[in-house]
Amino acid sequence: MKKQTLWQGLTDWEQSPVLNLSKRIRIQMCIRKLKGKHSQARWEAVTALGNIAYTNPRNTIIKEAVPALVDALNDKDSGVRWKAAWVLVSIGIEHLRTVNVIVPALIYALNDEDSCLRGHVIEGLGNILEKCQTLDQLMEFEKALDEGFHSMRKRSQDRHEMNEAMSGIGKLITSLAKRRNELVEDKGILLSDIPKPPKSGTIYRTLDSRLETTSRSVTERVRNG
Repeated sequence: MKKQTLWQGLTDWEQSPVLNLSKRIRIQMCIRKLKGKHSQARWEAVTALGNIAYTNPRNTIIKEAVPALVDALNDKDSGVRWKAAWVLVSIGIEHLRTVNVIVPALIYALNDEDSCLRGHVIEGLGNILEKCQTLDQLMEFEKALDEGFHSMRKRSQDRHEMNEAMSGIGKLITSLAKRRNELVEDKGILLSDIPKPPKSGTIYRTLDSRLETTSRSVTERVRNG
């Protein structure tokens, strides 16, 4: 391991306790601004959090802002909501352990009246899914997807928005099934050996149906060597 001087250790952007403290203070200031009355100030706060996340992709400190960003998805200003969704997607891509919070919140946001935001959310969820490289990560994504789906259904009042959301979620399920099949084939794992989380509704019934249909030939090839 390469040795660092005291100055290098203190100024290492990713590891320095001094700079991390500075970033933590900035994050807390932004979180406070998100509770303000002026939409422009809230938008600037979310944008600042996005800049911190973008310039420090491996730094876990940004996860402290996730609850406030989730709350910002319900902001009165559509610009604030859109920017919050963008930042949450960015954090989810770099920190997959946050999907249990971020994915349900983004699915819930598919009820938003802003069609551009809804489209951005579906695209962002797909990008987070692409980062899932193990069965455990995919299962966490499944659980989060299911949780968000049921929250969204309880809230949804607009039939058109619901149909649009279902179409987007259907594409995610198809991609999820494909990723699981790829892992089954690459790792030589039988579909029957993949642990399944407790089924709580439509998402899992739909996913299991697609998995059973699309995985049968793959599973047979693995079983037959």
